[in-house]
Amino acid sequence: YLWSAPPVHLRDFFVQTRFDESYTDAVLSVAVQARNGQQVAARGYEVEALLFDDAGKPVLAERLTASFSVEAGAQAEVALQAAIAAPRKWSEETPTLYTLLLTLRDGARSVTEVVGCRVGFRQVDLKDGQIHVNGVPILLKGVNRHEHDPETGHTVTVESMRQDIDLMKRANINAVRTSHYPNDPRWYELCDSYGLYLYDEADLETHGVWDRLTKDPLWEAAFVDRAVRMVERDKNHPSVLVWSLGNESGYGQNHDAMANWIRSRDDTRLIHYHPAEDAPIIDILGPMYPSVARIIEMAQKPGETRPVVMCEYAHSMGNSTGNLKEYWDAIETYPRLQGGFIWDWVDQGICRVTEDGREWFAYGGDFGDTPNDGNFCGNGLIGSDRVPHPALWEYKKILEPVRVEALDLGKGRLRVSNRRFFTDLSDLEIAWTVKRIGPVSPATGKAQTEVIASGSMAAPAVAAGQSADITVPYALPQDDKPGDVWLMLHFTQRSATLWAEAGYAVAWAQFQLPAGTPARSSEQGAAARALTVRETAAALVIEGDAFALEFDKDTGALTTLRQGGRAVTK
Repeated sequence: YLWSAPPVHLRDFFVQTRFDESYTDAVLSVAVQARNGQQVAARGYEVEALLFDDAGKPVLAERLTASFSVEAGAQAEVALQAAIAAPRKWSEETPTLYTLLLTLRDGARSVTEVVGCRVGFRQVDLKDGQIHVNGVPILLKGVNRHEHDPETGHTVTVESMRQDIDLMKRANINAVRTSHYPNDPRWYELCDSYGLYLYDEADLETHGVWDRLTKDPLWEAAFVDRAVRMVERDKNHPSVLVWSLGNESGYGQNHDAMANWIRSRDDTRLIHYHPAEDAPIIDILGPMYPSVARIIEMAQKPGETRPVVMCEYAHSMGNSTGNLKEYWDAIETYPRLQGGFIWDWVDQGICRVTEDGREWFAYGGDFGDTPNDGNFCGNGLIGSDRVPHPALWEYKKILEPVRVEALDLGKGRLRVSNRRFFTDLSDLEIAWTVKRIGPVSPATGKAQTEVIASGSMAAPAVAAGQSADITVPYALPQDDKPGDVWLMLHFTQRSATLWAEAGYAVAWAQFQLPAGTPARSSEQGAAARALTVRETAAALVIEGDAFALEFDKDTGALTTLRQGGRAVTK
């Protein structure tokens, strides 16, 4: 597009918000850069700042203005500052945005330009070895995201971006690393509105030559330029918590120069870069694919006070993405462990259609391209068409904002824990069902199920990080019908959000109740338990009453399955 500005115009501005020690009141600071493109000096200009809340109501108690003059062909720096009493804070749970308008008036007080942006009152700090947002330590429940569309490649639409964010928020994901380049500017606007934390990553990777360029002074200006362009473009987005210096480019003095420039320009955010490991220029230790044992070791290293956030882990290729519970058990145990970003979000396949009209997704080698990296772009938690893989459901369960423990299932007593960081659970409803799962029907081959009781109740308004005990008003069945009796709980949204409808379940739990009788007969149970294990020269064989499995002893692969006398060989 073409864009035209008046000869004297607001070239740029930088909005910062800082809270007091109690994180109650804040100071809004706006640094304005005015440029004079005329051949004569501009005298007596004025810039005014207006701030509106999300209902359109003015926030500033007094008129906030500053006068300035600027010489021909020069720029002037203008500072505006105002105290804001108890602003509503921005976070991924409460992405409240204000609207800032900057009005430029000439010497005759005629309006010549108006520019603006959305403002989120939030503050990022490092305290006690942890990342804090608005004074509260958080966990980054993240993914690495490439910009990808199966039809248009790296050209993505706003609709595609919204679809990604909807899926992320519905899966309890709260953070994205823009691997490995700054994203479309509209992405940041959406993350501000929906509530996602961002690692904004510079478009810098020299993987093929690793650290050769970062250790070469001739490349310093090019490295720093990548940082400058990223920071200057994205500096007003509250969603950006961390600046990343790039990816897999070794480590050297040119990365130090990038970090030093960023700190001189923006001291309100943190800096990450994985190959720097524990170098002093970074604020966050960002290991890549560490073991659970390794992050626990890092969390307990004597003398180290920086948080640990895995910039890549749980490589989501094929039937992988396991060990998530073990990772998150460690993260919730050791305070300096603050989460990580799964590699990665979406399979990067390109849609193709066969002659008979069937769609499929092509990748390396499918275009006659040589060399290629095969299916190494198929690492997503979701498919190229945005259909979730099973791993996304596991990640959602691991990250869910509510945890439930059984206290006395005979009396319906449970403990509900709020795993959020800022908000209580009063926005959630608990839908509960008591269900009997009985014997398998010979006609359908499926277990017979019976709903015994169901109902709903408001979730307790328990504060973030706290727990409360509840009683679910069910009665245990007194009959002796065969089957296991289960309690199912779904925590659903009471109202619609930007990313999901009312009634959407953000968390769930299930417990087997002390009622019912086994669904199988004793003869069936005995037969199912009558297993034998034996070895041959090449295989390990496990046999039951009506089946047998054979595993290759060298590879561990399942080679043969026999059921009811019918053999299927891999």
